[in-house]
Amino acid sequence: MAVGIRSRSGETASGASRAQGPIARLLRIPLVLKLAGANTVIVLGAAAGLLISNSRDLGPRGASIVMGVALFASLVMSVVLAALALEPLRDIQDTLERVREGDATARVRASNLADDDLVRVGSTLNALLDGLNRDRDRLRHMAERIIMYGDQERSQLARDLYDSTAQSIAAALLELRAASSMSESDAGRQRLDRVRSITADVLEEIRALSHAAQPRLLEDRGLGAALPQLVQEFKDLGQSRITLATGDEVDDVGEGVGTVVYRVAQSVLRQAVLQRKASVVDVRTRTAGDELVLEIEDNGQPDGGALADVEALEAMRPRIELAGGSLLQTRDRGLSRTVLRIPPGDATRRAFAIAPSNT
Repeated sequence: MAVGIRSRSGETASGASRAQGPIARLLRIPLVLKLAGANTVIVLGAAAGLLISNSRDLGPRGASIVMGVALFASLVMSVVLAALALEPLRDIQDTLERVREGDATARVRASNLADDDLVRVGSTLNALLDGLNRDRDRLRHMAERIIMYGDQERSQLARDLYDSTAQSIAAALLELRAASSMSESDAGRQRLDRVRSITADVLEEIRALSHAAQPRLLEDRGLGAALPQLVQEFKDLGQSRITLATGDEVDDVGEGVGTVVYRVAQSVLRQAVLQRKASVVDVRTRTAGDELVLEIEDNGQPDGGALADVEALEAMRPRIELAGGSLLQTRDRGLSRTVLRIPPGDATRRAFAIAPSNT
């Protein structure tokens, strides 16, 4: 599409120049003169009709016919001239409509009918749209960097909790067990056993926090191994019959996309199993065109679950959109259905590779 931004050489930004020649220059006269010319044609047509009727003495009826034909012909010519004069304005309007509907590539095209004033309007509009796209790309890139850094911090926190804090508490448990066996007092042993039980609970909570912050299996082996483990964790609760149907499509996803799919599945399963008390949950993955599709269907109660779980899922939407995906939740015939569609490539990694920051 030719972009209507003129360079000093008189060409558009896309390299396509407007037509030259006497007719082209005539078509590019200012809009005011075009409209004035259309009105002049009407006046001349009426005058010609009067002259013809007077010179040939056609009588009232003939004069009316000649006058009507002359006025009709001049009116047609006037409409044509006005339409040609307003065509560049319609193109600008169409461009704005396309931008409003989400077409980021829409630009005002070069027109042989546009005068210099309209060319400047189109050039200014195209420059504004180019700047808007650059600003949008910068904001998108900044958001991707923030998400990536957040993932890295959560991953580091999970490793610290699991590798350092959890190991220290495990060592403390061993010491407490040894101290309990060495105690000569029954009351002392009971006291140490209670402390050991509390410490064991703390250790389990830390491991759960570490897993929630960043599942090690997801980080080490990817979505293909982490998703079945996630489903098994909710199966072990014994409240729902959960089925998982998945294939090779989850093995080749990027790290960022794998995290999105895992977090969405985790939030939806928590809502369905723990909050909406679903007895049957079906989890499926498949490919549709160039997208990975995650579908979760359950027969839980119609309410939305705990506020924290709903907010966690809603918080994923900007990240899904950054990766070029979409999330849809519906309910029909007693079944709740969540569908996540997302390109399997790692959008965040691609952004770092091809869109360096300009800040």
